[in-house]
Formats: sequence, C-alpha cells, structure tokens
Amino acid sequence: MNAQRIKTILIAVLGEKVTALVQGFRFAYINSRTPLPDPEVGLIPRFVTRGGVAVDVGANGANWTDALHRVVGDSGCVLAFEADPYYALATGHTIRILRMKGVRLFPFGLSDKNEEIPLRIMDASNQRVSGLGFIDRKASREDRNVTMVRLKTLDSLIPEHPELLRTSVLKCDVEGYELFVFRGAHQVLTKARPVVILEVGHFEQQGYSAQEIHSFFKEMNYESFAMTGGGLMVTDSQLNHDMATSVNRVLIPLENLSTVHDILRPDSVDIK
Repeated sequence: MNAQRIKTILIAVLGEKVTALVQGFRFAYINSRTPLPDPEVGLIPRFVTRGGVAVDVGANGANWTDALHRVVGDSGCVLAFEADPYYALATGHTIRILRMKGVRLFPFGLSDKNEEIPLRIMDASNQRVSGLGFIDRKASREDRNVTMVRLKTLDSLIPEHPELLRTSVLKCDVEGYELFVFRGAHQVLTKARPVVILEVGHFEQQGYSAQEIHSFFKEMNYESFAMTGGGLMVTDSQLNHDMATSVNRVLIPLENLSTVHDILRPDSVDIK
C-alpha cells in the first residue's frame, strides 16, 4: 500500500488534525535522520549567515526550512509558507518538534495578488497527494478534489514583517506556480536582492514557460545557474543545462557572483 493510500485512510479514520500530527512526527524523524539530498543546500552558508533572514515558499515537510534554520539559527529568521491546510498543520508540528525557534510559519501561499483559489489536493483515483498539490484555476469550488486556499503577495507582508527586506535566500517550490510568487515579491527581490533557489517543472500547467522566469530575472540583473558535477554552470533561456545534477536552479544577482567564484566553471560567466 503506497503512502498516498495510507494517508487517505488515516485522514478518513482519524481526521486531518490527528493525521497531521502523526505526519509532523514523521517529517521530524526524516529531517533529523536524513540529510536533504538537494546539492544546492551546500550553497546556503555562502549566501546567508547566522542571524540572517531566509524565505521558504512551499515549506511542505520543513526540510528546506530546517536546512535554512540550521544556518541562520534562532537569532535569525526563516519565514516559511505552505498553502495546503493539511500540510501547513503537519509542517507546523514538525517545526515545533524540532524546536526551530527562529521559524515563522504562514498557513497560506504566495502569488501576484491577494486571492482565494482552488488547490488540487486529490489525484484522479481520489487519493490524497503527497506534497504535489497544485493551483488549478479551472476548478470550481464544488470540485471535491480541491480545497480553497488563501494566497497573498510577499510584498504585502513587508509592513508587518520588515525583515523581509533583509532576505538573503528565497527558496521556492510550488509545483509550477513560481512566476506568480516572484511577481508578487518584486519589492523584496529588488531591495533585498536574495539568491533564489527554485525547482523547475510544471510551468506549462500554469500557462507560462521557463523562458518567462528566465526573462523576469534577467531584467532584474540575475543570472541563472544549474549545479553540475563540475560546479555552477549558466543555464540556457529555458533554465536548462545538459549537465544539471538536480531539478533546482540557482538565480544569483550579478553583483553577488563573487560569493560563488570558486565553484563557477571558468567558461561559465564573467564575474562582475
């Protein structure tokens, strides 16, 4: 029996709140025992230090939240966002179990405007998806396989959370909804100039292409890189590189390329 089926049964029998608590302990166990496999994690200390500020958009399971918190510490701040209500509950439990005092979890998602929108949380066989829910603008509120979720712009949170303007790292994994998140974070991106780590894929599902993300950041004087066995290499305009070792891409402001000078391939880009 797969994890999706087990989760669906547990939710039906125990309810979401109790199942989310169980899930939270499971996430905590995994995070404390299994290092995050993404190679980009090793770059975090280059971009943010203890006492710094980081943002985790799509915090499901708190694995990246944990990795960022281990660097900034309790004296720093990780602002984590999770739109799926069930996973927000579970992730909140994980954060408390692991005593991440420097983490603030927001139980809503991010977009380019403040809105309420359908999130598809069940697959075609009516099983609860495992962290792969996605925004489905075409779905109706009556669709039993979606739940309505709140989305806000990151910039709208600045008055209440001015530390956002000190963000050094912004990780984003929202199943193809990334461009909308970035459009709503224009002030944070232009003033804080964080390094952005995003997962590529599912963009067409949301009506745009990888090239639009590439162009968005090019206009803001960012360069896009892929982790390869030989270091960081500049991607093409589709965020592709045939030697990439992960599905993530690292977007770095041109003025900060010196922080990775030792792992840039010599033929990759000129350091400015």
